[in-house]
Amino acid sequence: MEDQWILDHSSGAAPLAVRVLVDCASEINAEIRAKLELADRIGAALMTEDIWDDIQSNTPLSLSNEPVSVPILTDPLYPTAIHRYGFN
Repeated sequence: MEDQWILDHSSGAAPLAVRVLVDCASEINAEIRAKLELADRIGAALMTEDIWDDIQSNTPLSLSNEPVSVPILTDPLYPTAIHRYGFN
């Protein structure tokens, strides 16, 4: 998955198709989910008044190599993110 799609999703600039794709992919792929969470934290830090304090205290310098727990899906071929966007 393109990192730019993750950044567009996080910033709110992504079209609906990209938002659905990134949400579904992050639901089943721990690496994409970690990148999306990091992009969201960086975006949130940039929106505050004390940017440097927030970045230093809330954002890790690198992604951890620890495994991220993946939610158990009832149907891995039909991620729940699709339901959140109104698709059945």
